[in-house]
Amino acid sequence: DLLWLADHPQQPCEAIDTLLDEQVRSVRQRIAQLQALETRLAHLQRACDGEHPVHECGILAALSDTDIA
Repeated sequence: DLLWLADHPQQPCEAIDTLLDEQVRSVRQRIAQLQALETRLAHLQRACDGEHPVHECGILAALSDTDIA
């Protein structure tokens, strides 16, 4: 779309603004998703101190109860 607009310089600039608005919205949504994932991962990380065998791992136990796996 942006390339098409570049090839058609008579088009109003607001079309480019609209495209950028859509991209900014998409980036903000992805950032929010990544921040939520970071929070879940940090929570999982706190579930294990690494001082015991894998079969007793709090992270694996927590994963079995969540949708993150």
